[in-house]
Amino acid sequence: MSSTNEKVFKHPLGTIALLNDTNYACWKADCEQVLHGIKAWRIIMEEEEEPENPKGMSKADIHGRKTYEDFTTRRVQAGAIIYRSCSPEVKNISTRLRILWGCGKY
Repeated sequence: MSSTNEKVFKHPLGTIALLNDTNYACWKADCEQVLHGIKAWRIIMEEEEEPENPKGMSKADIHGRKTYEDFTTRRVQAGAIIYRSCSPEVKNISTRLRILWGCGKY
């Protein structure tokens, strides 16, 4: 639970204490809940593959394009949530964050 002095990232789906060198387990659990809420957890865990980006205009291609855009929107939102929920010290090593988390393509 967050103290009143603790810095947090507020998202409409939840509040996440900023990741620091002592709160990884709580941060990950809180972050996971928000990422589930925006339907991006499976993207972060590489359980959902990026769909093809169709170039044509058939009905199937239009549906495929919407699917692709939805995927990329959720992926970008997930990245923003993860980044914004990190303390400045962690942001300095943010390129290593996906290794810490266990993420692949994020």
